[in-house]
Amino acid sequence: AGFAKIHAFPFSAIEPTAAWRYRHEAPKPEVVRERLERLAELETDLAREYRRQFVSETLEGIIETTKPAPAISQAMTDRYLTVQFPADLPTSQKTSQKKPGSIVSLRIDSTTPTGLSGTIER
Repeated sequence: AGFAKIHAFPFSAIEPTAAWRYRHEAPKPEVVRERLERLAELETDLAREYRRQFVSETLEGIIETTKPAPAISQAMTDRYLTVQFPADLPTSQKTSQKKPGSIVSLRIDSTTPTGLSGTIER
């Protein structure tokens, strides 16, 4: 268990929403900014720990993008984690390729600053 993402945003009193009546109770902008910065630091640490638990595991993902140079693909897992892995590009011996939209099984090798790195399981 853990947090993959913390979505934090400043209070916004917009007329005629229910929040409008609490606009005078909101903290000062500098307090809000400092709290959001602290939450962002916490999120970085918690997300890194969350991603670590998947190293050496196999996750299913849907390929979102493939770039030919360098030959890297990126997939999104059902746990909303991005995984980068060597692209399955066609070669002279092989004409098929895993394309965006394909579901793949990915062996997770390591964490990255914002996601995971892995390889396609055959």
